[in-house]
This record gives sequence, structure tokens and C-alpha cells, in this order.
Amino acid sequence: MCLNKISKEIGSLDMLRSSEVWLAHCMIIFQKPNLLLIIAAIGYAVDKLTEGSIHLLASTAFTMAIIIWAYEEAAKGANLFRKLFGLAVLLIMGVLLFNQFQ
Repeated sequence: MCLNKISKEIGSLDMLRSSEVWLAHCMIIFQKPNLLLIIAAIGYAVDKLTEGSIHLLASTAFTMAIIIWAYEEAAKGANLFRKLFGLAVLLIMGVLLFNQFQ
């Protein structure tokens, strides 16, 4: 949905059901999470709620899923915003991993 269509649909349930939020000129800034983000979210939740080997497995799943997602977003993102966001997440994860091994 582009901005010129938003004015027609304000007040309708179609806009609330939309899986994407658009900016000017139809730039996607949010969409339903893909499988890697779902894995990362589950891994993060399990990581925070458990201890021992399950904690380690969940932490690893979160880290790997978010790094792969960020790389794919930086390399194949639909627009500049999403490419830069993927690159920022990659840099943050790189710094966090580097600090863990010092």
C-alpha cells in the first residue's frame, strides 16, 4: 500500500490487517518476520529462561540466526534502509562476539 492509497483506506480494517507498513514512495520498513528471525526470537527467549546445555544451545541458535539474517539483509535487502540495518546488526554482533572472547 502506498501513501496515495492510505487516504482511501484509513478507518478500514484492511489497513490494520496489512502485513507491511509503507513509507513515501512505497518503501517497506516493516514486514512479517522470516524464519531466521523467528528462530532468533525463540533462541533468545529460551536463552533467558534456561541454564546449562539448553541455555548454550539456545544462545548459539540466537547468535547464528541473527548473524545469518543480518548478512542476508545487508547483502540482499529490498532498500537502502534495510541494507544499512542489516549491516548495523552485523557490526553489533561482531563487537559482542569479539568482546566475549577477550
